[in-house]
Amino acid sequence: MREKNRNSIEKCRKKLPQFTTMNVIDGQAGIIICSSLIFYSLTIDNILNIIVLLILSSVTITSLLGDDGIIKKAQEAVNKINEAIQNEQTETNALLEELNTIIIGNNGDGTDSGEDTGEEDNPPVVDTPKVENNLSTVISQTENTDLEDSYGNKITIPAGFFIVTPTQDATVEYDYSDNGLPVVQDGIVIQNQVDGNQFVWVPIGDIKNKDGSTTTIKLGRYSNFTMSGTTPPDPAQEATESSYNTAVLIEDYYFEISDSFTGDGTVNAASSYGNTKATNLQEWISTSLVNGGYYIARYEASQSTSDTAKAASIKGVSPWATIIQSDIATVAKATYAVDGANSSNYYSDLINSYAWDTAIIFIQAYEDSTYASANYGPSFTTTGTNSDKVCNIHDMSGNAWEWSTETSIGSLSNYSAPCTPRGGYGNSNNHTSFRYSLPLGVSRYDYSFRLTLCLK
Repeated sequence: MREKNRNSIEKCRKKLPQFTTMNVIDGQAGIIICSSLIFYSLTIDNILNIIVLLILSSVTITSLLGDDGIIKKAQEAVNKINEAIQNEQTETNALLEELNTIIIGNNGDGTDSGEDTGEEDNPPVVDTPKVENNLSTVISQTENTDLEDSYGNKITIPAGFFIVTPTQDATVEYDYSDNGLPVVQDGIVIQNQVDGNQFVWVPIGDIKNKDGSTTTIKLGRYSNFTMSGTTPPDPAQEATESSYNTAVLIEDYYFEISDSFTGDGTVNAASSYGNTKATNLQEWISTSLVNGGYYIARYEASQSTSDTAKAASIKGVSPWATIIQSDIATVAKATYAVDGANSSNYYSDLINSYAWDTAIIFIQAYEDSTYASANYGPSFTTTGTNSDKVCNIHDMSGNAWEWSTETSIGSLSNYSAPCTPRGGYGNSNNHTSFRYSLPLGVSRYDYSFRLTLCLK
């Protein structure tokens, strides 16, 4: 190679980076220098790319790790979510604790809170079905049903019975509340679906009235029936489960015997008087007090047409008379026998003095304030056809004289103990609360009786 050319190449080479040691030899120098130029060009591009990447990386790292970076923002969001979850859990726990206190009535550990919250300690009670929603048809064939009227007064409907409406029986009247719907003040009438016997509910205890007042009728045996305005008198013997077998004499002669009572101390009342006593006076009193009332037959008893050994309570038939008191008691008990098909729900009995007297007090409180001294049945006739109807109950003041389980230990006129008929009767001056004393063997055409029901 000429010297001139060699020197020119050398000058160019010196201007390039010295990445390698180059031997400038003929025929090779040009190739080596060309490769260096290409490498030089590629290296410059890579350096520029690297610089751009570094700049972008710097921006990205700042966005991720700076004070307002994505990672910090994400961490703040996580913290807020955790805080919200904790707050929600705290509020949920407080609500559960409050509900537990209300339902259980304590602090959740079995101890009383000692605070008057103004709320009931017990769980809410399901509302009792209403009378007005259970008319005309049997509610249950297998069990008794508790209802309440529009004022909150209780009544129990026996299995197989239904509440009678004026549409079904025109003699039934419900006019106390002025809307035709039955309430206990009316004397609610029920009827057995099978035999048609009718009974009337006699409410006792505190009875809520339409004007917001309360009338208290105490279950008991009465000697004084005089009302003080609208306030009933107190009984001579108030019915309780503990005092039912105590001898409280009314008018010096009359008392109600029980299985354990021994009369006047010389006569064993339970064995000597036999069927003159109630089947289970303690049970009748107990269930009447719990139920807030009891049932008496709407009509004087007549002989059942389907079973002549049983009594009926229906309108327009002759009262069952000319039968002695002990036989009447047997018939009364057999009508719905204590060991019969209905025995788990109710049974029948001859009316006792508590049921008779308290019914008079109920009638005087809500319809006729002097009913105890009345006689509205001046003649002896068929059941329910005299003008004697009060609170849907017929013939207590007149028509037939009615045997009861009340017992006499003395004698009146030329008659003697132990039986006591009650009420007025046709062609007499006797009245609803009247008592008399007769022996066991007496029977007359105008001596009848009335049933009561004992609910289970």
